Amino acid sequence: MSVSKEMTITCPNCGKKTKTIVYNAVDATRNPELKESVLDGTIFRFQCPGCHDVARLNQDFVYSDPNRKLMIAYACTEQSVADMEAEITRTKEQYSAMGIAVSYRITRDAQSLSEKVLMAEDGFDDRVIEVIKAAYAQEAREQNPDTPFTRVQYISQATKGAGYDLVFTNGDEPVFSAQFTRADYDRFAAFGKEQFPKTEHAHPYIVDEEWARECFVE
Repeated sequence: MSVSKEMTITCPNCGKKTKTIVYNAVDATRNPELKESVLDGTIFRFQCPGCHDVARLNQDFVYSDPNRKLMIAYACTEQSVADMEAEITRTKEQYSAMGIAVSYRITRDAQSLSEKVLMAEDGFDDRVIEVIKAAYAQEAREQNPDTPFTRVQYISQATKGAGYDLVFTNGDEPVFSAQFTRADYDRFAAFGKEQFPKTEHAHPYIVDEEWARECFVE
């Protein structure tokens, strides 16, 4: 179920104190109206009613979609990662005993959580998308050595019938973009069937760029 609480937020810009509702969990099946705020990240933002400055809320968060048998957690500290990993392991064992298979993920930032929700909405395996991102990032570094970027973001389908967008950003600044097609996705998915079982990672529920790079190591 969705979980929220009222908190008093102090604006980091003007110091005004404001009571606001903060969500720690969203159930997309019971509260589909909250899904869009997760996708666009507004559920993690606070706008001061006084000076209108926008601040990012930094709290542990869990997104669940029982219809898709999906749970994605955002852990804002390393201790939170360990706590959520332990809790997911217990939950997974309970569901497995009932014959229910659920996909679990832990992310370290709110944007990654929103991306993974979007991937699921588009019907993609996030492992395949992360491998595509890693492959395109490597190609971009080789072809554009003088154009630094800090992350590759999955945007979704650009236009009907067209490819799917990846945006390369340096901080908050977009530097260039790329597209992949459904045929590209299928090719990487076939690669993944061979490589994913061989991939070892420190955290079994974290699928990110570091995890994806391991797929290319023989």
